[in-house]
Amino acid sequence: MSKAFDAWVGGAPVVAAGASGSDFGSWVSGAPVFGEFGLSSQILFVGEVVSVAVRGRVLSARVASGGMAFDRQVPRFRMGPVCNYAVFSPGCVLVREDWAFSATVAAPVSSAFPFVLHLESLARASGPAPDYFEGWFAGGYVEHGEERRAILDSTSPAAGALDLYLDGWWRGAVAAGNVVALLPGCDGRWQTCGAYNATSNPGGKFDNRLNFGGHPFVPTGNPSLVKVSRTLAGGKK
Repeated sequence: MSKAFDAWVGGAPVVAAGASGSDFGSWVSGAPVFGEFGLSSQILFVGEVVSVAVRGRVLSARVASGGMAFDRQVPRFRMGPVCNYAVFSPGCVLVREDWAFSATVAAPVSSAFPFVLHLESLARASGPAPDYFEGWFAGGYVEHGEERRAILDSTSPAAGALDLYLDGWWRGAVAAGNVVALLPGCDGRWQTCGAYNATSNPGGKFDNRLNFGGHPFVPTGNPSLVKVSRTLAGGKK
């Protein structure tokens, strides 16, 4: 086993471990783990990565064996008030490029918590400007260069200016005047999928209810079952 791999397993940052040996760099670029580190070709584990957590420059993955596939709920399309489709997926039918936006980074620029990005000159790539409201970009993401950050919340744009609250800051430098790309998110609600109306649907965004993949009027409880009530008397010792 190489010193580079030992260093990484011991907790060294990826960059530092990769700098100490070429084999780690080969693995990062896509080479298989076995063989590159001088290990045998024996398979130790077969499964899938179910989640990944990022802490600085270290990735921690949670994996599950193949047998976990039998624990999945089938069918995947469930009856409930929330849409089963991810926004811009084939079932949703909305085209990602039609909902792309661009903006320019405005001063002040700070990488400190709560990671607020000030923007100006907001513009839609194609089509008319939508009816914005507070939180309109929430759940989407913003891109700067090759990096992407999730948008936790957003202010209502005014004259093309707005603030984005991000889940973290970029590793690269961000300066006033840089151009970023934005894409709004969807929370899967019937209201969000509908068209905006200041009175009847102030949370409407996409005007896409024809392709809504949920059941907005399904009751929260099972109407065919009646809840049984029992009166329990308290006992004494």
